[in-house]
Amino acid sequence: MMSVQALYTRQTPKCINGEPLSSGPSLIGYDEVLAIIGQVQSKYHVGSTVLDAQITQNKQAADSLRQAITASLSQQIDSDLAKSLANAAVIEVCESPVCSRCKGTGQLEKKGEGIVQCTKCHGVGNHIPSQRALHALVMGQLPKDMRMGRQKFLKDYYDQYMLVVDRLYRESSNASSFAKEILSKCYF
Repeated sequence: MMSVQALYTRQTPKCINGEPLSSGPSLIGYDEVLAIIGQVQSKYHVGSTVLDAQITQNKQAADSLRQAITASLSQQIDSDLAKSLANAAVIEVCESPVCSRCKGTGQLEKKGEGIVQCTKCHGVGNHIPSQRALHALVMGQLPKDMRMGRQKFLKDYYDQYMLVVDRLYRESSNASSFAKEILSKCYF
């Protein structure tokens, strides 16, 4: 069965060659790939956009996420801070490198315990910035008169930031599960 990563990678122009994929008993061509992605987008638009930004490094998808998050956060906080938090969230979820400890799986094998969640990335599979690094990233994008200390940032805005990050991960997980469900029906 085709993976979700292969599905999203297959839609990018540099990968299009018009030949069907023959990695199983069923052939999936470019039109079918676009149809499946279209179904995922219609049911889980945000999640599909996150997958597109993560897997294909689609800058337009990442920018779309930044704009949507900024618009949402701007209803509650200053627009410059909202833009900076949105940028940091998209960087963490879509553009961060693979965890060096678990190599992107989110899991490790421990003797006597079996498979356990990676403690470095907390099961995400990507590098998670420290609170210090996150504070520096967010404050570095703000005008000098809006910058604040790390403790104030953590107290007043860290929870909002984490809600955004968690939602992006949850949405991408839902979209990925739905894509897998559709793909499993393609292979009898």
